[in-house]
Amino acid sequence: MDLNTLKYLLPFLNEISNVLTISKITPGLYLHNPINAYNIITKLIIDFVSLFGIIWNCCQETLNYNDINYGFKKALVLLLFAFLLPNILMEYLMRLIPINNEFISGMIVIILLLLIETFVYKRLIKQKNNNKEEKNNIKEE
Repeated sequence: MDLNTLKYLLPFLNEISNVLTISKITPGLYLHNPINAYNIITKLIIDFVSLFGIIWNCCQETLNYNDINYGFKKALVLLLFAFLLPNILMEYLMRLIPINNEFISGMIVIILLLLIETFVYKRLIKQKNNNKEEKNNIKEE
């Protein structure tokens, strides 16, 4: 796996772990309400790595555009679609997928969240670039 793929998947590590737990492939890996020290430490490590992936993406966007606003927007979109919403809604979203396999339905939800995150972020970039062009056109007039 190359670093670019890893960069895009790390923010979703907590949800991949959540799906593995819900589907009972690795029971107890990522419990929302940990019951012992092992569960607490495992959840903290997974959340830490996932948040590290979000930070990595934000730093990369800031460097790519030489503008912290891009990194900030990437952070907000990733936090929403890779961390907050799936933590609250994963089991519900999995039930919406008409497949009898929890692992497959969970992975479909993660792929959809990744696509939605990418789409929303690209729209934000496009909007920001359009606003810059409008400001430049106004200055030229």
